[in-house]
Amino acid sequence: MTIALIALTACIVVPTESHAQNKSVEKLKKEKLDAARQIKETTRKLKSNTRETRRQLNRLETLRSDMKRQNEIMARARHSADSVDLAITRLNDTIARMDSSLAVLRDSYGKTLRRMQSAAQPTNAFSFILSADNFQQAYRRVRYLRQFTKWRHRKGEQVKNAQSQLAERRDRLADLGRKRLDALQRLDVASRKLKSQQSETETLVASLKKEESNLRVILKESEMRRKKLDNEIDRMIRQEQERIEKQRREAEAKAKERARREAAEKTSTTTSPSTQKTQTNTPSKTTTKPQPKTQVADQDRSLSGSFESNKGRLLFPVAGNYRIVRGFGRQPHSELKHVETDNSGIDIETSKGASARAVFNGTVSAIFRQPGFNTIVMVRHGEYITIYAGLGNISVKNGEKVKTGQTIGTVVADPDNDNRSVLHFELRHERQKLNPTHWVR
Repeated sequence: MTIALIALTACIVVPTESHAQNKSVEKLKKEKLDAARQIKETTRKLKSNTRETRRQLNRLETLRSDMKRQNEIMARARHSADSVDLAITRLNDTIARMDSSLAVLRDSYGKTLRRMQSAAQPTNAFSFILSADNFQQAYRRVRYLRQFTKWRHRKGEQVKNAQSQLAERRDRLADLGRKRLDALQRLDVASRKLKSQQSETETLVASLKKEESNLRVILKESEMRRKKLDNEIDRMIRQEQERIEKQRREAEAKAKERARREAAEKTSTTTSPSTQKTQTNTPSKTTTKPQPKTQVADQDRSLSGSFESNKGRLLFPVAGNYRIVRGFGRQPHSELKHVETDNSGIDIETSKGASARAVFNGTVSAIFRQPGFNTIVMVRHGEYITIYAGLGNISVKNGEKVKTGQTIGTVVADPDNDNRSVLHFELRHERQKLNPTHWVR
């Protein structure tokens, strides 16, 4: 009986332990799945936060650019209003002087007419002539009346001209008043828009400061991408310089070899010793004046000069509406202390579907891709190089000659950049970085 009970108990205990083990495994699996879901959700939130931070940063750049433009509009409107105010003041002074002069002219003219008429009794000119005592007096009166008539016409014209000029000045004053009102209205609109942008900017700045660590990561990634692009461009320019230098040396070597062969042929055809002596001097003259015929270098120099002579007048790299959202060079970050950003060119935000265009005649020297900049096209203009980054559909190929204004490609709407269309444009003198805003307009 006891043995049977023990066996029965053992049978009952064993399944209980196995069931507990199964529950523990299922619990671990569930916890693992829950942890994976939490990690996935956390990653999703981090990516979402990063995207939102990047979107806010891009919006802040746009707002900063818009605010700068509004300040420029306000400055121009304020200057216009001030200029109009000064012109109105001067015109009012002129009108006052002309009013006074016209009044004096009218008074003088009226007094003279009244005096002449009272002195020339009777007032009828014919009777005045006939009332003369003799022929000589009558003749003098005729001459007097003619001169008086001419004087009266001249004075009348002076009065009319003065009245006409005064009316013209008053019309000009009214026109200036309308221009002043227009300038003040533009100033008011720009001021209200600026206040709205400042308010939105303050909100964005407050939001970005809460995500400062995330913002620093984004800025660091952006700077790394820009640095990588700089290094790649420098490498390509260096390779191109080496290739051009190699071509130049080869051209010089061929020219020297050709000169040596020509000199040898002339020497071999000479039979006279004196002539031979003369001919032997020819190679030295030829070698001291080599003719490498480096057509590429000549074209480079002339094209470089043409490019450089158009500084400040080169075509802007995009057509239509645009805004420069990021300027050239090293500059402190507007929100993060002790953080500086560096830009080798300018970033130009364009409308959707806008095209990039060649700023000057040149040759496409490289086309490549890089994360964060999509497709990049480099165009050489002699010693100068322009770089167009952030392109989608390309309209040119490597080695193709392009003309001023020719379409290079479409500025792509980057989903990683809040679907903004931003062209990154650089200008270099070989590897020296130049501020594009000093060259294009």
